Amino acid sequence: MIICIDIGNTNIKYAIYDKDELKVSFRVATDFKKTSDEYGAQLTGMLTAQGLSATAIEGGIVSSVVPSLDYTVEKMCNLYLNIQPLHIAPGLKSGLNIRCDDAREVGADRIVNCVSAIVEYGGNGTPMIVVDFGTATTFNIISENNEFIGGVIAP
Repeated sequence: MIICIDIGNTNIKYAIYDKDELKVSFRVATDFKKTSDEYGAQLTGMLTAQGLSATAIEGGIVSSVVPSLDYTVEKMCNLYLNIQPLHIAPGLKSGLNIRCDDAREVGADRIVNCVSAIVEYGGNGTPMIVVDFGTATTFNIISENNEFIGGVIAP
């Protein structure tokens, strides 16, 4: 199984997949003061409550818009899941070509949203606008060649 972790400004979302099947998902409030041990205890408790074992998780991936928590969550994954997760960032082979002045400025949340839209609706030469109504609202433009070509972040 793999764990997908989405570190947002308001919540941290977890999803556990066994191949293509979502086994369980849950969310906790983002807390900048929590340690990797506190997040680890919280996560393993939620896994146990769902009848899952942390030892069954073989890999993971992290999408984060909160850089100050990246180390904490990575350390939690190392200590409590015994995995080294991948991090969503420009340069990770995702199928999305980022065509803008500075690809490093494109947040992981926006990359994931665009890749999801391409997987679900793209690949047929149709340009798309991908909108996410999260803590901030983002509008992302994908070209007919599945390229991120820009977007807007609104409050």
